[in-house]
Amino acid sequence: MVIAGIRKGFGLVGAVMFLGGVALGTEASSKLAFVSDGNGGYTFDTGVLRGTLCQNGKPQGLTSVTHVPSRARLDGGAGILGYYRVFTTKKRYGTAAWEWPGKAKLLPDGGVQVSWPAAADRPFDMNAVYRWKDPQMLDVETTVTARKDLDMFESFVASYFDAAFPSPFAYVNENPASIGTPGFLLAKKSIGDWQIFPRDADVLPIIQDGRWQIAPNPLNWAIMPELEGPVGLRRAANGLAVVVMAHALRGRDPLLALLVPVRQGRKNRPDRQSPSLLCGRLFNLR
Repeated sequence: MVIAGIRKGFGLVGAVMFLGGVALGTEASSKLAFVSDGNGGYTFDTGVLRGTLCQNGKPQGLTSVTHVPSRARLDGGAGILGYYRVFTTKKRYGTAAWEWPGKAKLLPDGGVQVSWPAAADRPFDMNAVYRWKDPQMLDVETTVTARKDLDMFESFVASYFDAAFPSPFAYVNENPASIGTPGFLLAKKSIGDWQIFPRDADVLPIIQDGRWQIAPNPLNWAIMPELEGPVGLRRAANGLAVVVMAHALRGRDPLLALLVPVRQGRKNRPDRQSPSLLCGRLFNLR
């Protein structure tokens, strides 16, 4: 997700993961809540989805995620809805947010709050709250409090899926496959290993300001058609699909761009990254 141009204040954006395409389980858990596993992590079993958040106490996303009715494994690599790269103009804050010192706590409503406090090299506090909205929909809310002005602040939420979900789509405003009308466009490897679907032309200077060339793992993005809506999905051959979308909080525009890696993974580390959302807009907070 993205929050841009924070002026010593706070910003708020959200994202949703939704599972669809096949029949749900016959019964859902009576309480959509995370449960402490006693080792710093939080388990969940909604009747449709089962897995762990912050496994082994690490401030990362969902791992060991299983679709209960089909027994299909959903996550791969570093998990689903984890906080990865964080930028401001010409600045990258470490390698990944999931490597920063952080802590998680269970909330009274069954959600989990993950917090990363400000540090000498990170002049901001960042918080994420994970809450189940129904047995197949997880909402993630991001709050950033700036301790000084932050120019073009961006937080990248990454989702890595199992190899059984090879087909990534983005919801674009002019889909060449449907004669220029809005629709879901398949990200084909022939176009490039790393594809980015911008909200509009106005956000391209942010995407191309050099932040994605900062090591480690610098990336060069192929610019794709603009988005019609803040939605991306991965689809499996059995019809199961995982949808990732952004939503606005407090009336703000939610999306900067949707990033879709489509390259072949290395043998010892398969690349299984979903369409990942960079959500937000320019804020003038004081």
